[in-house]
Amino acid sequence: MNHLNASFDPGNSGNPSNPETWSTGLIAFASVVGFIGLILFIVTIIWFITWIKYSWVQRTNSANLTGGELSQKYLQRYGVNAKRVRLKTKGDGSINQVNVESKFFYLSPYIVHENSLTLRLLPWTYHRSSIYSLAMAMENTWAVSSSKSTRFNSFWWDFARKISLLLVLIPLIFAAIFALAPYFNWSGFVGVNSNVMAIILSVLGAVFLIGFSISQLVFYSKSRKEITENLKGFLQPKEIKAISWIFQIKFIYYLIRMIYEVLRFILQILILIEGEKK
Repeated sequence: MNHLNASFDPGNSGNPSNPETWSTGLIAFASVVGFIGLILFIVTIIWFITWIKYSWVQRTNSANLTGGELSQKYLQRYGVNAKRVRLKTKGDGSINQVNVESKFFYLSPYIVHENSLTLRLLPWTYHRSSIYSLAMAMENTWAVSSSKSTRFNSFWWDFARKISLLLVLIPLIFAAIFALAPYFNWSGFVGVNSNVMAIILSVLGAVFLIGFSISQLVFYSKSRKEITENLKGFLQPKEIKAISWIFQIKFIYYLIRMIYEVLRFILQILILIEGEKK
């Protein structure tokens, strides 16, 4: 009976997830992770306030342009970088025609047909005239446009979108495995290996989030200054400054997010190692 009570004791030292069993060093490291998490939360709130201000409070711009119209004008002025879109045509590799369209769902943000390129934007980016919508439109537009950053070659932009797709698909795959387990006699396998699967899912999630954050950091660090310079003549200085701030707060968010995910990943490993020692 005492043995049963001990096995269900929440303070049991056999549970590595119980903070009461952690060493002083591990508790200190967990406190650092928690502090970074608090900073991440504050930055997230600032980003949310920024989105509210420039998406729903200030719904128009001085040029009365929608996201789709700004993208079209931007590409007409600065052209398309064929290397960035990895253009593979039988012709001379040039883009003679550029179109921007509204698309609710797409796997590829642009399509190339012979010497014509069509850039795709989400409907709420394409049709709206808010400063935030213009900033989101410029993300896709700059990634395919001719610019000073010729070495960029859209790698980080494409990489971020592929990581986003994987972040959505992987949890769905694991959820499907658990949901279908009773119907295909997988219950025993899932039950025995549930901890292993949880660890694998946690590791994959951390790796993908870190990779996504790094790709976003590179993207915003390269694009912000150049976009704000190229928008002169399209928008008022105050509006360009607002777009610059939107890119800046996203850069800060992904910087803190990357630090947080790396530290949290290390913390999970340390918890497992300390649990094994006990």
